[in-house]
Amino acid sequence: MADAQKNDVDQQQQQQQQQQKAEKEKKEKEKKEKEKKEKEKKQEQQQQQQQQVQQPQQHQMQQQQQQQQQANRIYFPNGTHWVPESNRRLAMFLRHALRGDVSGAPSPPASSKRKLADENDDDAAEEKRKKKALKNKKQRERKRAKKNNQPPPPPPGAGGSDATTTTTTTTTTTTTTTTTTTDTAPMWV
Repeated sequence: MADAQKNDVDQQQQQQQQQQKAEKEKKEKEKKEKEKKEKEKKQEQQQQQQQQVQQPQQHQMQQQQQQQQQANRIYFPNGTHWVPESNRRLAMFLRHALRGDVSGAPSPPASSKRKLADENDDDAAEEKRKKKALKNKKQRERKRAKKNNQPPPPPPGAGGSDATTTTTTTTTTTTTTTTTTTDTAPMWV
């Protein structure tokens, strides 16, 4: 009988301990959840405050950009199209072109424009031909001088009015060769 009572007391004590432990865990869990909620709430409030501060600044910056873009707009004669500041020169050119006064004077008729372009092309082609001929001439002179084992001719305007040229070449076999060339005029003229 005494053993049975002792067992009952032990069981009651164990049950009480388990209940107390469960209640303690429950309280701790509730406390943690409460702290977590409070923390989240604080973070939300901080974010809202930051947004409230940033939104007016962003709005103000957007307004300034829009005003600047509107100030930089260039309208064409029909008043509908516009281009930003970066294309200002192009826009000015196009505006004048639409009016017909690109250079400030009235534009010449198309036929005279074509004639002018053809003349410019002819002049450019002629100049190109002259440059090429001069280049070829210099190359031929260099080749000829190399072939005859002569130094290249001096550049134009550096003298050279004598008609006779004498060149002496010495080789390692101590043989001296004298070559006399007579021209009526220097090659570079």
